[in-house]
Amino acid sequence: MALQVLFLSSFIFLLLSLGGQGSGPPAVESLLPCSESLQEQRGLGLDDPVSSLHWGAEVLETLQEPASCAEACCALADCNLALLQDSSCYLINCIFQGKNVCRLEPRDGAIAYQRGDMVEQPTTEGDEKSNEIVPASKRMAATSSIPDYCILKPEAGPCRGALRRWYYVMEEEICNTFIYGGCKGNENNHDSEKACMDKCSTFVSEPEKIKTDKVNFQEYCAAPSDTGPCRAAFPRWYYNISSRTCTEFIYGGCNGNRNNHQSEDICKERCVAHPDTEGGSDPLHTTTHHSTTAVALAVLLAVMAAILLGAMVVVFVKMTRRNHQESSLATIWSPIDDKECLMKNAYTL
Repeated sequence: MALQVLFLSSFIFLLLSLGGQGSGPPAVESLLPCSESLQEQRGLGLDDPVSSLHWGAEVLETLQEPASCAEACCALADCNLALLQDSSCYLINCIFQGKNVCRLEPRDGAIAYQRGDMVEQPTTEGDEKSNEIVPASKRMAATSSIPDYCILKPEAGPCRGALRRWYYVMEEEICNTFIYGGCKGNENNHDSEKACMDKCSTFVSEPEKIKTDKVNFQEYCAAPSDTGPCRAAFPRWYYNISSRTCTEFIYGGCNGNRNNHQSEDICKERCVAHPDTEGGSDPLHTTTHHSTTAVALAVLLAVMAAILLGAMVVVFVKMTRRNHQESSLATIWSPIDDKECLMKNAYTL
């Protein structure tokens, strides 16, 4: 009897154990109906998931159901990154011209699922196959082939020097200046704009490059604001060519156009006054300069005309008064009066 009770208790305990395992969170592989496995990376995300669009990536879809994020990515042939971040699920195609352009960085609460057969092999000199897409098992440490000297934010360092240096802005695909203190800092620190562009512009395809001498004004500043077909809500800035100001708008998260800037400062830097290396300026700056010059000339001519007219009025008034005074004197002192005065003086003598 005791043996039967023990056997029954063990059987019940086994059933409860199996039930408890089934109620827990499923593993990544159990979520995926497709054959590819996703590499789970906790604590890694993107500073701005939509900013990857500037690097050539594509946000395929934005979901509000994090539980099915990995499954949804696996169901899409072009999806190679499912990102759980900020209570949303981003399905992203990170591969652009054979390269992984999504740079994952530490971010609290974020979970990234990368498809194993779509992770890029890091680029090395002399390796002819450095741009091939290889399984993630051969590359677990790095998440992107873009070097630190092109993607890190500028850092002045603790020293108090004032050295003019250049850093590469991956989102804008241009090199900007910053003041370097003289020590420490990071690798995104170049001696000249040419050196900066020579090192980092190679990571952007030729049609996507932004020339350093001038911004492509029609694409980045003259195009109308475009929210895109997706339903996310990202605050962005576009240049309003009618009012010649940078205006905020809501970006849906995919497609759209190049007149889509992450901040008002970037928008102004690009479109309001962006001088080129040859000493000129962008079309808007040139137009504004010419308009200002024309207005200044018109105002100057108007002022000169007013001064001339005023001077003529003053001269006319003075001449009129002088003629009036001479006429009055002529009326009072006539030649006859002079003769009478002389005759009286003669008689008196």
